[in-house]
Amino acid sequence: MLRLSLALVVLACRPASCLRMHEDLKGDTAIEEGEVETGDMTVEEEGNTAIEEDQVETDAFDVEKSLVEGESLRKNGKAKKGKKGKKGKKGKKGKKGTSIKQILDDHVKALTDENVDDASKDHALVSSINVYNQHDRSHSVHSGAVQIKAFYTGLFDSVDLSKLEIINKKWHGETDDASASVFIVWKCDECKIPEATETMIFNLRKKIVRHTLVYQWTDGSNLESGPVAIGTNGTTPVATAWANHFGAFGGQNVAEILNDYDDSSIVYVFNHATPDVLQRHEGTEAIGDLFTGFFASLPAANDVGAPVQVVEEKDSSNAASTPHVFLVWDSPNNGYARATDTFVFSSADPAIIKVQYVVVNGAPQKHVATLNEHWSSFRNKDKNTYLAGYASSAEIRVFEQKVGAYAEHSGAEISTMYDSLFEALGDDTSGLKIEKRYAYNKALGNGASAFMVWSCQKCGIREGTETLIFDDNGKILRHTFVYYDEENAQGSRSNITEVGNTTTPVSRAWQNHFSAFGGGNDVNISIDYDDSSIVHVYNHNGAIEKIHRGRDAIQAMFKDSLFPSLRVNGDISVSGVPVQYLEEAGSDKAPHVFLVWESVGRGYARATDTFVFDEANPAIIKRQFVVVHHTPVR
Repeated sequence: MLRLSLALVVLACRPASCLRMHEDLKGDTAIEEGEVETGDMTVEEEGNTAIEEDQVETDAFDVEKSLVEGESLRKNGKAKKGKKGKKGKKGKKGKKGTSIKQILDDHVKALTDENVDDASKDHALVSSINVYNQHDRSHSVHSGAVQIKAFYTGLFDSVDLSKLEIINKKWHGETDDASASVFIVWKCDECKIPEATETMIFNLRKKIVRHTLVYQWTDGSNLESGPVAIGTNGTTPVATAWANHFGAFGGQNVAEILNDYDDSSIVYVFNHATPDVLQRHEGTEAIGDLFTGFFASLPAANDVGAPVQVVEEKDSSNAASTPHVFLVWDSPNNGYARATDTFVFSSADPAIIKVQYVVVNGAPQKHVATLNEHWSSFRNKDKNTYLAGYASSAEIRVFEQKVGAYAEHSGAEISTMYDSLFEALGDDTSGLKIEKRYAYNKALGNGASAFMVWSCQKCGIREGTETLIFDDNGKILRHTFVYYDEENAQGSRSNITEVGNTTTPVSRAWQNHFSAFGGGNDVNISIDYDDSSIVHVYNHNGAIEKIHRGRDAIQAMFKDSLFPSLRVNGDISVSGVPVQYLEEAGSDKAPHVFLVWESVGRGYARATDTFVFDEANPAIIKRQFVVVHHTPVR
């Protein structure tokens, strides 16, 4: 992970003896708890409101000494229990108990002092540190006393942390069913570390057994790590709970995700975009509200990357094991450039998350809010809110697939169109659900866009797909809307071809694309894409989705999948193209193509594409959203 100045060396003790550390404590080693220590904890919530909590921490003596080769763990001595207010008098071999808060403060001081010994001393002999750099996307693990010291030596040699600034911190003492844990958010601008967060989980002796460090070190230059997924496929309690959590998150299912919490669970959320606030959500009701709001800010739930997932169970044979999950994720197209969670599970019921620390850098752009309001007001048939999301120069192109009717709407016509659409939906919209939803932020030369696929088996409209292209203010500038109205379809079949004169960039690119498609030429069609292009393909028949990223993958999609499915005797078979609409780049315009097609003989009963072109280089397709109803033909 870091450019360490020391090579990592092997832990001095044999692995088996290290893992037997706690068994070595049996026999003549005596441990006596001191008095229960109660401390105050300040929580920074909305604004600057301070809330005091009583944190109970068991005052246990430190019985873990460094192992030297061949040397067994020595007895630490027994401390006397003092009178009220004292934590036990230190004898010749005894050691006064230290609070979790003090350990946290000592750790911060060790970082700023760049003191390797002090930074390492509170780690258990079988402790491990998971480190992830969000800049170069590299992951490393440092286990045992020697490796942990080597890690800190390398860290302090690489950066000057004397100017480190603590932004927020939180500590939790041990409870009956959860290990003690701490959480720190810091930065060091002079070190080129603008963001960093650490979580530490402790054993009964207040030694750190698991430690995570996630930071953005912009001088990091290690190779990107492949996906890390440790312990995710088991049927053990934490792995099973994690599978439920991960699946419910992807499906935006609040009811399912709440199965992972109870009324004493606490979730802390820190956003680098609002560094003065640390949100605290306790109990299932508050946590449910958190996820409801969070999912609303995450329209592209399927566009979430998780480069690191580390799942650990409670293991009676491993003294250092503690039930927890370490997650690193991101969703830049939803505005979450970087994010990490650490979940501390119950030691009594490892299916329950007791404490969760969430750190994000999330500043969703304006179009994401517009997209969220677009969907919620559509479900509620709230026309006024719905219309507020459109720019004054907005245009909507609509195609109904049962009869093949096409219409264009702008200005006041948009309001009239939604009156008719809401009537077609019918009174019962309870079955209206998003199948897929993606949002892409504005990038250099590429405007923000979004894509939705929805269904409603109880409604008059069974299938729908929408593509939205936004202006710089996050308002909808262009909107393509294709739906299948089973019960109330009206009008007659249309044939619209507005593709320009091939002298302008989008028109020339479209001529190449259309010709290459008809000829089944994957090489020529790949010219229309680059390595940042993305093609989404969704089949309503079976709710099957595939995403193809980059020119090579897109070319392979045409060559190995789409073209073979359309060929009859070697030729591409398309039975109809009722809509081709093309728009070039310009003021209050968005370079795009709206296409409706079908290939009934090859099982494509319904199909539509919207192509969003690069504004800077309108010959390149940056986003393509393909939705079909396809039954494969043998």
